[in-house]
Amino acid sequence: MAKKFTPEMLAGLSYKEAVIVKNERTGEEFSFEVRPLTHLEAEEVKGIASGGIRSEISQIGKKGKMRKEEMKMDVAAVTRATAQAVRKAAILGLSEEWNPDQVIALPSAWIDEIGGRVMEISGLGNPNKDNEEEEDEEDADSFREESSRGV
Repeated sequence: MAKKFTPEMLAGLSYKEAVIVKNERTGEEFSFEVRPLTHLEAEEVKGIASGGIRSEISQIGKKGKMRKEEMKMDVAAVTRATAQAVRKAAILGLSEEWNPDQVIALPSAWIDEIGGRVMEISGLGNPNKDNEEEEDEEDADSFREESSRGV
């Protein structure tokens, strides 16, 4: 049976963690407190990140009963949109002592780290991490299991 969720439990949703960034020039490390995005904030960030991707649907066939779906992607626009989404996540996820102008004045590598971590703890994934290695390992393991079973 599912446990009843009560307003008192919301305190547990106010998760915060520290993101440590390093000044590459001096070697100094700095800590920033971040939180996950709310549902509406996460939707806003996802909307920004989807910039540069278009889906076109058209009716085809003699009676127009079939449809053709085509997805187009402008790589430069997707790259810009991803950077804007990461920046927005950093702005929203940093503690309230930071205003947007201060956040965008940070070094871009720091914004990438902070925004990427905010997206990650918000369940959006981190666009700055390369997940291909993990996927390749999973594919290889899956292939090995299927091959050993004779599938």
